[in-house]
Amino acid sequence: MTIRSEYLLADGSPRYGIRTQDAAPTPSAPKAALSGRAPAEEAARLDLHQLAMAASLRSLRPTADNEAELLAALRTDNPKEHAEALKAAAEHLDSPRRWHRAASGPFWERHVKGMLKTSNGAVRFLPPALGLVAFLLGLPALILVMAFSGTEPSVGLPVTVMYLFFGSRAVNSLLKKRRFPERYRISRYLVEGLHQDVTDATLVHILRRDGREIDPAAERAALRGWNRLKDTAEKVADIYH
Repeated sequence: MTIRSEYLLADGSPRYGIRTQDAAPTPSAPKAALSGRAPAEEAARLDLHQLAMAASLRSLRPTADNEAELLAALRTDNPKEHAEALKAAAEHLDSPRRWHRAASGPFWERHVKGMLKTSNGAVRFLPPALGLVAFLLGLPALILVMAFSGTEPSVGLPVTVMYLFFGSRAVNSLLKKRRFPERYRISRYLVEGLHQDVTDATLVHILRRDGREIDPAAERAALRGWNRLKDTAEKVADIYH
C-alpha cells in the first residue's frame, strides 16, 4: 500500500484533517438572539426577589460622567431601532409598574407555594391565615353593629379607621412571626431605571442583529445595567432556588 493510498479514503477524500464537503451544518443562532429581543424576554422571567436585589444594587451603582449623554445619543441616532426596543419592552414587560406586579407571580409560585407544600407549611401559616379571615370578616360586622346601634358618624368613622390600622398591623405581625416571605416593595423610580436598562440593552441587541456599527463606549454604557441585572438575578437564583 502506497503512502498516497494510506492517506486517502475509498471515496478519495483525505483520511486526516478537516473535510469540508458533506460536513454537518453549523447550528444557527437561537431565534431569540436573532430577533434582538433577548433582554426583554429574559427580564420578563425574573421574580420579585431578583428585581428587589437588582434595584437595591442599582441605587449604589457608580455611573460614568458621560453615560447619560452616550445613551441619549445612541437612542437619538437610531430612532427606528429604539422604537423597536421600546415596543419589545412594552410587549414583554409592559409598564415598569406592571412588570413589578407581574414579578410577584413567579415569586409566589417558587417560594410561597413551595413552603405551603411542606409537612409543616400549613400548620406554620394557619394562625396568620385565620387572623386575616377574622380581620376581613370583622370589618363588615363592625359596620353593621354601628349602623344598627345608631352610632354617630363622628364616632363610627374614627372607630373604623382604628380597626383597619390596628387590625392590619396585627395580621402583619403574625405573618412576620411565622417568617412569611417578604413581598418587597421597590421604589417606582428604581423599577423605571431597571426597565430602562432592559430597553437600552434590547436596543443594542437589535443593532447587532442588523449589523449596525455601535460606538464602543455607548455599547458598554447601554449593556452595563442589563449585565448587572442579569448577574444579580443569577446570584439570587442560586441562593433561593
